[in-house]
Amino acid sequence: MTRVIGPPRSKRRRWTLLVPFIAAVAVTLLMTVGAQAVNNTGAFELDGNAVTSHSGTGAPDDWDRVCHQVVGSDCSTTTNTNGATAVSWTDSSNSLEIYTGGGSKDFNDTQDSWLWKPADTVPDKDTILHAFSARYSLTPSATTCPSNGDPTCEVIFFGSDRFDNAGDSQLGFWFFQNKIQTTNISSGGGFQFSGHHKNGDLLIISSFSNGGTTSTIKAYFWDTTCTKAASGSEDSVPVGGCPAVNLRLQGKSTAANCATSAATAAFCGEVNPTDGTTSPWAFHDKTNHTAFQQGEFYEAGVNLSKLGIGTECFSSSLAESRSSDSTSAVLKDFVLSNFGNCTTGSGTTPQKLNADGTTYSNITSDLSIGTAARVGVRDQDLIQVGGASTFGGTVKFFLCGPLALTSTSNCQTGGVQIGAAAGETVTGSGGTATVNSVGATLTKVGRYCWRAEYSGDSAKGVPASTDPANATSTTECFKVQPVTATLSTTAGSDVTLGTAITDTATLSGTAKQPGTDGIGPGGTINATAGTQANAGGSIGWVVNGPGNCTASGLTVTGTPATVSGDNTYGPVSATPTAIGTYTFVATYTPDTSGNTLGAAGSCPPGANDGDESVTVSGSASLATAQRWLPNDTAHITSQSGTTLAGSVTFTLYNDATCGAGTGTSQYTVTRNVVTDADANPAPTANDRYVSTTNTAFFVTSANDETAWSWKVHYVDNNLTSPSDACETTTPAFTVSP
Repeated sequence: MTRVIGPPRSKRRRWTLLVPFIAAVAVTLLMTVGAQAVNNTGAFELDGNAVTSHSGTGAPDDWDRVCHQVVGSDCSTTTNTNGATAVSWTDSSNSLEIYTGGGSKDFNDTQDSWLWKPADTVPDKDTILHAFSARYSLTPSATTCPSNGDPTCEVIFFGSDRFDNAGDSQLGFWFFQNKIQTTNISSGGGFQFSGHHKNGDLLIISSFSNGGTTSTIKAYFWDTTCTKAASGSEDSVPVGGCPAVNLRLQGKSTAANCATSAATAAFCGEVNPTDGTTSPWAFHDKTNHTAFQQGEFYEAGVNLSKLGIGTECFSSSLAESRSSDSTSAVLKDFVLSNFGNCTTGSGTTPQKLNADGTTYSNITSDLSIGTAARVGVRDQDLIQVGGASTFGGTVKFFLCGPLALTSTSNCQTGGVQIGAAAGETVTGSGGTATVNSVGATLTKVGRYCWRAEYSGDSAKGVPASTDPANATSTTECFKVQPVTATLSTTAGSDVTLGTAITDTATLSGTAKQPGTDGIGPGGTINATAGTQANAGGSIGWVVNGPGNCTASGLTVTGTPATVSGDNTYGPVSATPTAIGTYTFVATYTPDTSGNTLGAAGSCPPGANDGDESVTVSGSASLATAQRWLPNDTAHITSQSGTTLAGSVTFTLYNDATCGAGTGTSQYTVTRNVVTDADANPAPTANDRYVSTTNTAFFVTSANDETAWSWKVHYVDNNLTSPSDACETTTPAFTVSP
């Protein structure tokens, strides 16, 4: 419990406030509470009195418990509320602070137009003595506590008591998201308020009679898009319309008595129906009664979720008496209270450095480590505060990673701090502040998560907050994916069998390896560029074939090749033992950093494999060896006309002497001049030609320019044999190049 003393010139007013801790709110959100409609939730008694109607400490609550929770005593009970997320109870019985000035209208902004002054006269029936509020987060129920899709059904109960019941009355209740306070800054015959309206502020205006009935309740939102009032009377403006500038009608009822309203009503109100209704706190009305007389006590409830503002937090509440239920009514007495000084916390958004190197944009998909392996990121923390228009403090940013790409954890704890140890300065206005971390450079693939720790602003009552606030939040996480290298090969020229085939591989699109001299695991965050090595690993080759994609079994010389970034590697070689088509398949095995994924060719070659195939052909040789098949012909004639008979002997010598020298006989044959005579020309009795028929003995190019000789010997018994003839020849061979 915190007790806050009122502003200067409010000498006797006592303000009290309970500010629930954020952790308590989180626990309450998970509690299972009886879930009925606003007039019968099971959490609070809207029954026309302020005293808990049952024994024990269980639900439902009533205003005596709210009083005790705030004051700590003097409330006719020792029991606090059951899980209220915000409470206020303010005693204004010993002071009088009223609106003043023509600008103090509901449709005008608080800080810009409202004025107040102390110690002035207000009609007794419009004098508010106490004002009180309590908020609950309940389990939604379609039939008893509709939540309009909110995870909880958010309800506020509120009320006041008054000094006199001499007539009917109109009350207004404001619930402000920003903290609204009175100040001692004088203006226009009064004093200013501090804190501005914010779209979504809630105004409930209720008319009730001293007979105990509530005739009307109207709910309005502060909405600056309402730039002018709708035509016609306010009562004719439909829900959703603008009966006044800055005010949009969100709901209304002319049968809003909690005793008779529908179970799913968005709001209802009730006054005490009889005299003598017990007051659990010190109370004295105009006639000095210490119990509420008929119509002196008022209470109401509103289902915020059903009105569509269940997620809004209200830090201040104000009860005001009015001359009518019109939005332009003259405002009279008011009681301003702190209600729930709260913040919706921090919401981090990971961002990436754009190509221009100076601006950032939100990360909406996985990032790539890129070939330089330097990815710029930062975190942006949106702080939204209910209860303080302006606020300060610091935000410390932490980065967890690199985690495994398959990790599902976040950065609720741990990590390394990015930026100054003291954190980044927060300057909030209008209930929000956007704070950016300094940039961080990532040099390794992985999953990264941010954490933002907001210090809060104790001077403004703004509590600290952290995002992520739980172990399951992952909106502040992102992934940095590796690059996939490209590997293409170029085989050498086709060859003939017995010649080696060759191949080279070109590697491109690799990423540098992570830096090591920064912060975080392995020094990979904010490392300097000079420490980053080229992609490592190796390229290995195999040869398939011939003519298919089966392993050839050939040994490839030069594999594997050690890799250092983008380059051409090889050549490697292998010597086939059979003809056919052979296919080289190269595979890149990357280093273990993970920044670059491997790549491999295929058999048959794929679209990006390059020219991996080479053809091996068979070979045929043609060798010539010139040679001479020596033969000779003898022409024999008989001059005496004697018929020829006998034989001719031919002898070949390997010199020019026909056997007289060193030559030897190489070939010899004897031919009959009659039976072996040549047919052409036709033989006659005394004129015949006889030739050798050598088909086996050759003179080769080895005997080039060597003399050979034929010795011819004729024998005929009928004739005198002539002398032997010796014929010499020297063969000349022409050798082609």
